[in-house]
Amino acid sequence: MQIGKQPSINSAKAKYLSQFPAFFHPYIDDIVDVEPDGNCGFCCISSALGWGKKHGKEKWMTIPDMGYHVASKYSVVFVSLSMRMNIAFFPLLIASPLYTSRHTIIDVGFVNSNHWVQIKLRLGCPLSFVTDRWRNNCSNNAKAWESAYASRFTHWETLAGNSDIRKNVSMEPETVEIL
Repeated sequence: MQIGKQPSINSAKAKYLSQFPAFFHPYIDDIVDVEPDGNCGFCCISSALGWGKKHGKEKWMTIPDMGYHVASKYSVVFVSLSMRMNIAFFPLLIASPLYTSRHTIIDVGFVNSNHWVQIKLRLGCPLSFVTDRWRNNCSNNAKAWESAYASRFTHWETLAGNSDIRKNVSMEPETVEIL
């Protein structure tokens, strides 16, 4: 299940679209800004999960390290996008549901080097890669997640081509706060 398709009242697509790889712009349906109150990453994820913009206790997180926790805790595909780091995260322990249409995908974007926004991606859009860290630490049951999205990873690679988006991936953490 892709979260949301309709443009939001709080749409910030025009404001932030240029902060994502140009080849990926046609796949971004909307960008939803949240209040820059120090809890923007948490608010993006909370909103995408249907809890509203504030829910529970916030804690600091960093991407890529904590992306695995978000995916595993909520049994979702968690996608983090920016100009320097684009990664898909899958749960580490549970097997993928048989049909990808039953998966919940949460997309967030890091903009201005200090702010997180919720991204609403087009259904079936290409997805950036998963890391070797996930491959080395996931259970045998969880390995099915990567297979289920193989065509979408290939599509990303084809679009990225020589854009250097994959070659220049920075694994320096991008900070987000979350439950």
